[in-house]
Amino acid sequence: MTTSSPSRLVSLVYFSRAASPLSANALHDLLRTSREKNTQRGITGMLLYSNGNFLQVIEGTDSSVTELMAKVGKDLRHHSLSRLAVRPIEKREFSDWSMAFRDISQCAEGGFSAFLKAGFNDDEFQKKSELVYRLILQFKADYSEAQDPTLIAA
Repeated sequence: MTTSSPSRLVSLVYFSRAASPLSANALHDLLRTSREKNTQRGITGMLLYSNGNFLQVIEGTDSSVTELMAKVGKDLRHHSLSRLAVRPIEKREFSDWSMAFRDISQCAEGGFSAFLKAGFNDDEFQKKSELVYRLILQFKADYSEAQDPTLIAA
């Protein structure tokens, strides 16, 4: 068993399902509020949204990520929260983004299209946390706000 340090940097990936459909305005409000709070907490990361499903990676100190996940777990806007991976990191992958966002509902990324169609709550999806992390990193690497308006970086 490993011991955790409150100041150790960690990356956590989770998915959840929206309690009800979210409009574009509701998603933007969620992003605005989350970005403000993430900046205060020293949290960085990326949120992917697809047809009512959320997939998010968050980075920060062990204590700030643990505190945030306790709040996320109580948020009534979503349910079926599942932590896919938690790991210590040496440096942040999303250091420039308090929370980047991409709506991938209509996305058919090469190599990932079948994976995305299965849905975030698919059993196979949950078993392949490394593939999930690679998916998120692929969206980070391939898109910028200038290249794709569906990526909202901040």
